[in-house]
Amino acid sequence: MRLRCPKCQSDFQLLKESTVVEVKCPSCGSTVDLSGQETVTYIPPKLGHLGPFQLLEHIGRGHFGDVYKAKDSRLARIVAVKVPRTDDLSASERKAFWREARTAAGLRHPNIVTVHELGSAGDITFIASEFIDGVNLADVISGKKLPPRQAAEIAAKVGEALHHAHEQGVIHRDLKPRNIMLDSQGEPHLLDFGLAKHATGEFTITSEGDILGTPAYMAPEQARGDSAQADAKTDVYALGVSLYEMLVGRRPFEGNARGLIYQILHDEPDPPRKLNSDVSPDLETICLKAMSKQPQHRYATAKAMADDLRHFLAGEPIRARRTGPVERAWRWCRRNPAWAAAGSLAGVALIAVGLLLLQIGKGAAATAGTVKPIVRKAIELPVLKRDGALPSSPTSPADQVEAALWKLDAATGLPVLDQVERFKGKNPVTASLVPGDYLVVVVIPDHGFHEVLRHVPGDGEGLLGGYKHQWSKRNPAGVVELLPIEVPSVAVEIGMVPFAAAENVPIGSEDLNNASAHRRGLAAFLVDPTEVTVGEFSRYWTMPETLRLNPLPPEHAMRDVHWDIATGYAEKMGKRLLDEFEYEVAATNYGRQRFPWGDDGSLITEWQLGPVGTPQFDRTNTAPAVLGLYSNVAEWTSSWATPYPRERQLGISNSTAWHERVVRGGPGAVIEGNKFAIQELSDPRARYVLRTPVAKPGLGIRCGRSVRPRLQPGDFGQETSTSR
Repeated sequence: MRLRCPKCQSDFQLLKESTVVEVKCPSCGSTVDLSGQETVTYIPPKLGHLGPFQLLEHIGRGHFGDVYKAKDSRLARIVAVKVPRTDDLSASERKAFWREARTAAGLRHPNIVTVHELGSAGDITFIASEFIDGVNLADVISGKKLPPRQAAEIAAKVGEALHHAHEQGVIHRDLKPRNIMLDSQGEPHLLDFGLAKHATGEFTITSEGDILGTPAYMAPEQARGDSAQADAKTDVYALGVSLYEMLVGRRPFEGNARGLIYQILHDEPDPPRKLNSDVSPDLETICLKAMSKQPQHRYATAKAMADDLRHFLAGEPIRARRTGPVERAWRWCRRNPAWAAAGSLAGVALIAVGLLLLQIGKGAAATAGTVKPIVRKAIELPVLKRDGALPSSPTSPADQVEAALWKLDAATGLPVLDQVERFKGKNPVTASLVPGDYLVVVVIPDHGFHEVLRHVPGDGEGLLGGYKHQWSKRNPAGVVELLPIEVPSVAVEIGMVPFAAAENVPIGSEDLNNASAHRRGLAAFLVDPTEVTVGEFSRYWTMPETLRLNPLPPEHAMRDVHWDIATGYAEKMGKRLLDEFEYEVAATNYGRQRFPWGDDGSLITEWQLGPVGTPQFDRTNTAPAVLGLYSNVAEWTSSWATPYPRERQLGISNSTAWHERVVRGGPGAVIEGNKFAIQELSDPRARYVLRTPVAKPGLGIRCGRSVRPRLQPGDFGQETSTSR
């Protein structure tokens, strides 16, 4: 058997019959722990062509094969290609390799790596999947901790991805940080379903008594050899171990394989707070519940765990309860039966009663004060005056500033109209704010205004990302410093198309499943006449890798950008994204017609996905006209994916709306880049929902702006009625 050293990457021979769990690399002398590594046969990678794929770089190994970065010559896209490590796979190994592809190909989730195809070239079978340009989570946390909130965010997203797989009947069974890739935005992607099993038994690949998976992340039922009985709660356990490792910088149990299995079966892990005081009690409770040795004591589903993590991140009460002293005493007795039996029955009874009374007392005290106090953060927000409309214009600090800081509702993303902090005085803006997301409206007298998003972090919250609306830092005095706002002059509005304020505008349609008819009031707003072009975007922002490798002409509509880039670009231009209702008003002439140009849907034969301003028929009856609202790329909006009034009345909710946004301007297939797709609804009232880190080949940016700064509650549009 040949092994590869994880430190120096050299390969060396190990006798196949060897039973050692640790070996030394002959090249660098480091110890290779076989208990935490996958033992695989290794052959040096060979670059070249494999069918339609040009293999560019060897980037790693999966359970059954080597993985390459490759270019698909047919679609001019970068993919990951997994190839079996040997050309002479046994029948069972080849079946398992195909099984991995079939398992993963049936899953569609933004946090699961998408399998594009399973194919063969000659005698070589391969899997082509989505390429994640990023870093392995195991490498990120090697020997170090993540900020607790960042760890919770990653675990929540992985939990939601797992739940999607479980709903399709697929159990991963080898979840660990090495099977989680973080892209350039820090978004996790779950990969390597090489050990996956289908819940119906169709894809079971182990027999009773086999121990399959990486020992350090195995649930007790796996460690006992009951791999064939693994279910969704087995993956929940592994997610708990991965969260533990992110929080404290090491696994809960360590040692050789035999010692690991004993600890997994019999020992309780050290509480995370014992090893990292920054971990909150609630987050510790979530982690330890997921790692319960008895499956019935874990979260029932990965979604239940993800939901509790979301509650924690939102500062809301979690549903899991902490292990009390009675239960801890019982667990101690179970692990130490000899010591427990040595005590007298009366002594044990007295201790149990005392612990029970203590638990009751603590429970009563906790009940009396379950509402956590709101801790405000002192913030400082510099404001710069941009002497022109373009981002490249010179800037200087503003003298006098007026600002309204609107707290965004944690469930809907809409401004809470009775929760606003106002400021008027000398620059910078200072305030005391509750942690969360804010719409910040800043006015520089006799110059202009800007409306941007900013995030005020809570205690222990880590870095959310590399965009101005996410960044913050604490100065030595403990004040949260938000990144400056550059306020452009009124020249930024030149060329934009005005839409007047209106009341009782019809929104949605009875023919749409998730956009039922209702009416709204809207404030006056401005819209750019075209989508952002590739040329405009490239002057002020770094192009995504997909377009760097396969550039588009500068006059084409920009695409393949995720929501944070769209939001950041709009801010840089002195503008913002439209909300979904502003888009609909522009695209339907305040609800009076079906399309931007009228009611004739037969004009749409294919989506353009090309130069802005074409085709000529897609234009509004305004001066100037707004072009391409429903014939070119679809467009990100600022609106959260929250239900419409009728859906809310029916009890429909969206617990993940805070990191999903509404997309308007094209059917789902067009958003995926298929310009010849049959229109699913042929109506710009249709709303589609995507997660903020997702970029699509048919999805771009159009900027908007308020006519006047929204400083008062009356400056915001509101629901006015529900159509019946």
